[in-house]
Amino acid sequence: MSTTQKDSQFLPAELKERLSEYLRVGAVDAARGFLKDALAKTASDDTELRLRIKSNLGIVERKAGRFYDAIQALTEAEFLIPSTSNQLLIGNHRHTFGVLWQTIAEHEGIEEYNGRAVRLYEEAGECYEQAGATRELASTKNCIAYLSIQIGNIEDALRYATLAIEAAKPLGDEPLIAQFEHTRAQALLRDGKLGEALVIASRAAETLRAHRYSGVLPEVLATIGKITAAMREEVGVL
Repeated sequence: MSTTQKDSQFLPAELKERLSEYLRVGAVDAARGFLKDALAKTASDDTELRLRIKSNLGIVERKAGRFYDAIQALTEAEFLIPSTSNQLLIGNHRHTFGVLWQTIAEHEGIEEYNGRAVRLYEEAGECYEQAGATRELASTKNCIAYLSIQIGNIEDALRYATLAIEAAKPLGDEPLIAQFEHTRAQALLRDGKLGEALVIASRAAETLRAHRYSGVLPEVLATIGKITAAMREEVGVL
């Protein structure tokens, strides 16, 4: 699954550090208890912090595979949004909800949920644009591109992958752009444009190798393998 959101988003430093420690070792029960305790200690009128805690609780429940508890936590957080004008925070919440629906779609095979995820990513992107959050905006467009491939909407996939690449260029983050190029290569593969797909995927792999960015490299190499296999099949070579 192609998502770019980090865990423990937008919490005060002391809460974020503790939550990150729990998630790093997979202690989701401890993380859940920690967040619920933090929520109980947070004043009812501190709506921004309560929204942040509930959003992170949604992340924890998703990691635990408790998807409908995650939906409940994020739905409760949704009611707090009118109390804040923090577009970055709202965008992060919507992105979190999008990741959840995308995950449920993958687990349950219900394509309609991918549609919900796309709509939430689009809403998150609008918030990130208003907040001037370039990295988050670019990553969210890439999420839409990836999901569009899964849905079979290749035209949208190519458009959003290109938008993600263009949005990321001012950041000068070559490995990030390479990941977005990989998404574009996947879309081109589905579109049957094998030569262009191979050029772009190979360039992405070279960039990731040069920066010793090994996390995504196996996926890119797997895509290159699929492209070359499709090219051999196209010319009748086994």
